[in-house]
This record gives sequence, C-alpha cells and structure tokens, in this order.
Amino acid sequence: MAIFRRKIHLVVVLAAALSFIGFGLVPAAAAPTFHTIYSFNGVLHDGFSPEGGLAIDGSGNLFGTTYGGGSTNYGTVYELSPNGSTWNYQVLYSFCSAGCSNDGSSPQAAVVVDVNGNLWGTTSAGGAHGHGLIFKLHNSGSSWMLTDMYDFCPTPDANGYCDDGDNNNGFAGAGLSYAGAASGSLYDGTSKLYGVTALGGTANFGVVFRFNPGGSPAYKVLYQFCTTFGNCADGAVPLGAVTVDSSGNLFGTTSERGAADGALGTVYELTSGSPYWSETTLYTFCCSGLAYRPNQGGVPEAGLIFDASGNILGTTTRGGSYNNRSDGAGVEFKLTPSSVITVNKFCKDVSDLDCTNNGSFPANGAGMVRDASSNLYGEVTGDGTLPDVGRIFKISAATGSLSTIYTFCPSGTCTSTDGKKPNGGLVADSSGNFYGTTENGGANSGGTIFKITP
Repeated sequence: MAIFRRKIHLVVVLAAALSFIGFGLVPAAAAPTFHTIYSFNGVLHDGFSPEGGLAIDGSGNLFGTTYGGGSTNYGTVYELSPNGSTWNYQVLYSFCSAGCSNDGSSPQAAVVVDVNGNLWGTTSAGGAHGHGLIFKLHNSGSSWMLTDMYDFCPTPDANGYCDDGDNNNGFAGAGLSYAGAASGSLYDGTSKLYGVTALGGTANFGVVFRFNPGGSPAYKVLYQFCTTFGNCADGAVPLGAVTVDSSGNLFGTTSERGAADGALGTVYELTSGSPYWSETTLYTFCCSGLAYRPNQGGVPEAGLIFDASGNILGTTTRGGSYNNRSDGAGVEFKLTPSSVITVNKFCKDVSDLDCTNNGSFPANGAGMVRDASSNLYGEVTGDGTLPDVGRIFKISAATGSLSTIYTFCPSGTCTSTDGKKPNGGLVADSSGNFYGTTENGGANSGGTIFKITP
C-alpha cells in the first residue's frame, strides 16, 4: 500500500459542527451502556495500574498487563474470562518472580495473542541488561511459563546508547504488531513481529525493530531515527505502534522533530531494504511557538489505522487549539493520497469553544478502532480542565463529526467506580462491544477494566 510517495501539502477541513454536548449523548437514539467489569485492588496480588490496552481471543477472553503489583510488585500478565453475566480474573504471570534479569519487569504495553493461545509482549525494564525484553508466555497445563525471547541493549555504544533500541525509557510502550493485526486476526505465532523503542539507536532517538521467532537473526533493527538526516528530518522518538499493510510495509508516527524548524512529529512509512529499511516521511507536523499552525495538530503518539480507501487516520496529542494556543489539546487527522488532512479538534479548557464536547489529549500508544459501520472510536485522557480523567469518543462515518459517548468520573470528584485516565486503547469483540482499561481510579484506586456497548 505504498501510496503516499509524492510530497504532501496540508489542506485543513474542519468536520461538521458538533451537536451533541454533555455526558452520555450520542447520535443514536439509544444511549451506550457502560460497565466496570473489574477493579484492580491497588495493592499487591492482582496487580495495579494497567497502562497498556487489552488483547482479545476468539472466545472473548481478555488479556493485559499491569505496570505494578503481582507477587513481587513488578507487574503482571492477567486474563479476564467471561462467565455468564460475570467475569473471572486471574494473574497468569508475576514479573521478577524468577529474578528481574531473567524475566523482566514493569510491562507497559498490551500483549499479542497467537492462534495457539500463547501471549507475546515486552517489558520496559529488567532483562539481562536492564533495558527490557521481548517475552513469550505459554500455558504448560499447570501454570504459565515465560520465555525470554530477546534482551534489549546487549552492547551499549561509547555514549551509553543502545544501538538495538532501548525499551527502558519511562514511556508507555507501544506494544508489538504483525501482518493481519489491523484486521483483527490473531497472530500466527511464527511470522515476524514488529515494534518500536522510543530511545536507542546510534542517535538515541528511537528505532523500529523486527523480531522473527525461529529466524536468524531473530532480532533486527529495521530503522534508526535521526541518523541518516542530521537535523532529524525523519522524526524522532516513536511512541505509537506500527501498522503493517498488505504488502508488508510499516506505517507509524514519531512524536518529535521532522523536516521543519520546530517540527512536532511525523507520519512515516518504511519499506524493505538492506541493511536498513527505507524511510519516507509522509507528513511533518509543524511547528512550535510563533510558527505554530493552530488547526494542524502536533506530537502524534498513537498508532495509525487505514480506512477502506487506504487513507491514513490518526490522532495527535497537541495542537488544534481554537485560540492560536501554542499547545492545544490534540486533533484527529486523515492523510489521503490527494494530500488532504481532515481535522477534528479536541480542546483544552473552557476558553476553547468545544471543550465541553470533546475532552482533551487523545490517548497515546494505541490508535483508534473501527466498528462494522466504519465509525471510529478512541479515548482521550483529559476532560476539559480536568487532567487525567478521560472520555470515550466516536467519529461518525456518515458525517465525520466527533462526539463523546462516555465521560469518566461523571461526578467530577473521581470517587466513582468507573476509573480514570483511559490510555491503552480499545478492542472489540464479535458482538460490537468495546473493552478498555483505565490506569487509575475505580473502587480500589488501582485502575479498571471496562466494557462499553455503543
């Protein structure tokens, strides 16, 4: 799908006016239903602070990670299984139980489920060199066993940088991806996995990597940011997961730099090459300070999604302010072969016109998801003047307009059981329900897992 080869110019098209204001209002006659299906204890044992999103298998079982908690307080991998009208929760694995150098610690990203029920993922710390690892979990029958598949940073360079990538960087991880992930197919367990690290590489501005189970070499850096171009015209610090198209090309975002003074990130494409893949910067978000373009957005931190026409859809965490603010609160964009970006704006405070409708700061790491009618859904982590509260939004396929379908902490005090700060993205089941996590809040202040039916 290498369709964005020519230079892209920016045309801003504001979406249809928003007409649905306030909590729980949606275009359809029936309001969405929201349920908290699990609240983490906020202490040890079951884990707490699920920073990554969820994965779902063919039976509707949900899998995820927590950053903390578990038997050693270094995080967990868990499963939540439907059981009639209730859900059964179990910790599958507690990290650092075999020593952090052997099994890693502090996972921040979602796991990948393969067709055999194995789970694949990354940790942000631990491993043989302290910079995280790639792991595989399999069910031995009596327990879940972890295999350390690759340890990041075996040989730091003279500057202390990890040429192969550095997963120990304090950012919520983007997680692994694979061909077929965008269509909802389970991972086949043998083909290549792809990922990014926000740091590492020769310039320490991040890499895109490939992991090939059973291959030689199993791990390979495909691209290092800010090494080919001294001014980082190709971008820097990739935070969002990559998307693999049907031709095996990779698409993603960087959250910093680009081909302009004060650039605020890029959209890129990688195509196969040797020794490194070839990078094409499809778009540069620009710029900070006086040169800032208020409608355009900047600092994309999430993954991308394609629509049926091959257009690229995504979000930025900054920009889009109505009052020419130099920060803004993010936009939804569409990058098309005819060089058009369509923008929905999120807003930051009550001085911006649509703040009470949209919330602010789209979630990082995970991108938007699509339903069977091509409507888009996603999360924001702010709610106007309230940081780290959050909403779930919908972008109508028919009108392109953006509306809130759920607001967390509706009382404003965040003492409710629904949680706050949804940041891991949404996954859908075969019935059209969506599931996600909140990092904080809930009945025990350790975060939640929720289900919403639009």
